[in-house]
Amino acid sequence: MATSFALSQIYRRVPFHSTPLGALAARDFAIAAWRGVLQPISTLITRFIVRPDARAKVPGPLAFDPRAIWNATTDPSERQNPLSLFKPSIMLLETAAALTSSIANSLVAVPVTEIFYAIANRGLTKLNKNEWQQIAQLSTVATVGLAVRFGNIALETVSKRLQAQPAQEGNAAEQAAKTAQSAGASLKDSVVVLRPKPYAGPIDAFQTIIDEEGVQGLFHGWGVQIGGTVAIAAATVGLSKYNRA
Repeated sequence: MATSFALSQIYRRVPFHSTPLGALAARDFAIAAWRGVLQPISTLITRFIVRPDARAKVPGPLAFDPRAIWNATTDPSERQNPLSLFKPSIMLLETAAALTSSIANSLVAVPVTEIFYAIANRGLTKLNKNEWQQIAQLSTVATVGLAVRFGNIALETVSKRLQAQPAQEGNAAEQAAKTAQSAGASLKDSVVVLRPKPYAGPIDAFQTIIDEEGVQGLFHGWGVQIGGTVAIAAATVGLSKYNRA
């Protein structure tokens, strides 16, 4: 309750505070839903980046050929039925990832901005007990934001791995993955090697990653993600300083 009160009190003092909270929430949900709808495009982009066979067929951005890119990033069943690119489970993952990303950025940026100005205006030695309590509450909120960011990283990891794997089922999928794997063996700059046996779905992906790679397998690239959140917090501080000037 105290944390919620602290957030409601500081909300009016951050950039763009004139925007109603309901409008911000609606915006974030709309962006998240739109990302879910665009999941097929995200899938094609992900495959082009991480599939060794796709990158072998289309050697670089200067060799732009829509037909070649389409053939390199889709499987035969998807080329016959493009609507099969829409995967409800991945759409939900993409939507959840977008929402948690927005929540994490807000939970970190807002408290960091207030802590910065509290210290900058008063100085560490001049803060009273109530101000230290407020800083402690804001620090707790920022810590929760970082925890949400790690949850977001796990969602992103599972979503991208599901997007990268072949669309076929059963033995056909395993053969497609092995073909991609062998195609990438000769590429010195291959990004990933696909699993010989694809994940059955989001739950199976979570469980398999933890079983095979440990919990840390869900958080590859966490440094870049956390760095992005910190950068957004720093930008918010800068905008707030300009807004208050």
